[in-house]
Amino acid sequence: MFELEDLGRIFSGQSDLCRIFDNFRLVDPQNGLSYRLDQGKLVLLACHGDPTEGLARQSQLQRRQLAKVELRDQKAKLLIAVPITCLCQPMVLELEKEIAGPGGDFQAVCSNCGNIPDILLELGNLASTDSFTGLYNKNTLELRLRRNLQEARHTGRSLCAAMVDIDNFKQINDLYGHTFGDEVILQIVALLRRHTDGGENWSARFGGDEFLTIFPGEDLPCVQRRCDALKQDIDLFPFRRGDQPVSVSVSIGTAAFDPQTDTLSQFLDRVDRAMYQKKKQKKAVQL
Repeated sequence: MFELEDLGRIFSGQSDLCRIFDNFRLVDPQNGLSYRLDQGKLVLLACHGDPTEGLARQSQLQRRQLAKVELRDQKAKLLIAVPITCLCQPMVLELEKEIAGPGGDFQAVCSNCGNIPDILLELGNLASTDSFTGLYNKNTLELRLRRNLQEARHTGRSLCAAMVDIDNFKQINDLYGHTFGDEVILQIVALLRRHTDGGENWSARFGGDEFLTIFPGEDLPCVQRRCDALKQDIDLFPFRRGDQPVSVSVSIGTAAFDPQTDTLSQFLDRVDRAMYQKKKQKKAVQL
């Protein structure tokens, strides 16, 4: 998800995007609105055409980058639409470049801007990842997991998931402050990656202090061993706030996808319930 500071960095005069493209706008096709960014604030623009139609709308519906060349005022313009989430709202970032006419030459644009694909890839990554942790965001989670489930159904290949939840995270924030809470999240994400990265595995931020990892091609006993090792490392990690040691733990639930009965939501619900069952067992032991 993009915050306004992310867009401010993208639209800054020194950015590669500003050097390559002539115009930018942020489009809300659902409500027929478009904006520009001015000193960290979104400013409503007069409509240039109908934002509910055309490239921006198709980009949002298809959830992928789209591009086209259109003739406007006797000038050929390259338009690129990138679906993003900004301020918790689905929007589309539109980039415009004159490629033929008094101010444009397509060959020159291509030869001088060979990093456009890299920039668009970076934009796509920003749109698909959680800006704080770098993990996939919840929208991307659903898209990727849906593809994984389809592959598992067609091939019979195993597919497992693990849900990681930080125990008593609200209490950690209340007692030690949100800055320390953020440090805990980032350290747990680093440990999560250390234990689960590799092959086709991928992770997403499922909620504020919940993280989901998907394991294509791994069976449940293997995933449970990974999660046991992860939990042990988190339990032993020396979290500190200043000179004060802080105990941090997680609850981890796992589940294997059943292609005969599971829908996407049922699979997520089962792994979530498995995590909460671990949390209940832990509380019962503490009583």
